[in-house]
This record gives sequence, C-alpha cells and structure tokens, in this order.
Amino acid sequence: MRVAHACDLPAVGAFKAETEFPILLTERYDRVLSASGGTIAGHPAYTRLHQEDFSQALGILATDKYEEGGRHHYLAAMADLLRRFSSNAIEDIRRLFEMQVFNYLIGNCDAHSKNFSVLRDESWETLRLAPFYDLVSTAVYPELSRTMGMYIGEVSKIDKISRDNFAELSRELKISAKLAEVCVDEICEKVSEVLRGQDFQSEVEEKIADDTRKRIEHISKR
Repeated sequence: MRVAHACDLPAVGAFKAETEFPILLTERYDRVLSASGGTIAGHPAYTRLHQEDFSQALGILATDKYEEGGRHHYLAAMADLLRRFSSNAIEDIRRLFEMQVFNYLIGNCDAHSKNFSVLRDESWETLRLAPFYDLVSTAVYPELSRTMGMYIGEVSKIDKISRDNFAELSRELKISAKLAEVCVDEICEKVSEVLRGQDFQSEVEEKIADDTRKRIEHISKR
C-alpha cells in the first residue's frame, strides 16, 4: 500500500498495529460522516457508501472472477462501464490502466475482477472507481499461480508480459498510445525510487524488490 501511495495511486490506507500478534488495519473508505449531521449515542453518525465490485457490476459470476480459459476482455469491459457511468471517466480509466502496470511490477497475480470496484457517493449522484484495496505480491511464492488475474493485452502469464502488451491494453481501454507510454514510464520510475529508499526487513521483501526491479528493467523504454 505504501508503494502504491508513493506512486500517487488511490490505494486504501493501511498500517501494521504494534501488538503481540501482527494485525493489519485498513481504512474504511466506504464510510463517511453523515451529511445530516446526526449522532448515534452521542457519537457522529456515519453513512455507508454503496460499492460494487466489477464482477457484480458486469454480471460476472464470482467463480469466473479470474480471466481463465481464454481471453474475455474483462479490463475493456471495466473501462467501458467507467466511460458510461463514471463522474470522471478519463481519470478513472487512466487509474485502471496504471494499476495494471503497478500490479505487474509488484508481482500481483491476484488482481481479478472482484478486486476492483466502483463506489457511489452518499447522494448516489456520482460514481467513481473505488480506491485500490487488495494489493499483494503473489509471484514471490513459488507455490502460487504466475498467471495474472486478467489479461494484459494478449498475454496473461506474468513472465511473458512485455511493454508491447501494455500498448495492446491501452488500445483496448481506448487510451492514447502517448499517454500509455507516459503512464508506464512514470509508474516504473516511481516504484524504482521507492525501492531505492527502502530498508527491507526480510528475505521475502528482498526477493519482491529484486523481482520488481527486473520487471521494471524488462518493460522500461529502451
């Protein structure tokens, strides 16, 4: 999450609580102070914001959340939904694209259609891409799949993804080639900068960082 924030990506706030056992606390971004100013037992009242993940929004069965068994153009369908209904479609589709670059770099093969959502405001007048809330580095673990949750262009195997595949994805999402190039390079540079300033605490963290550097080099512009 810290790396995503450093890349100016709208990720959920999270931190590790200093307790006897490790606890990860995450921000409830789907709750806001009630506009009515009401209270409950003397405390400010909160309102629940309506959220739908993209499996729900697109009518994809939960069992089909991974884009398996062939290409089904999940990301293109997600971008189309944002284009039709988002209150700021241009920014949201760009963020959706940037997040695919980020997930590839950190080795997140679990970025399926239920791990991206849309969020309505309290009045239901606006709809936006929700903050990113499930960012994990799965590729570092050899027993886990190395197939991305959704296709990047024509490829889903993380070890076969190239810069050209992100160009293919940008065309599917109807993002200009120039903007896509800028997004890829900016995310690569920002992640590189974060890695340079980190003091890693475990062998797993070191391995994630090393693998990420290799992927940055692989898709960086030459």
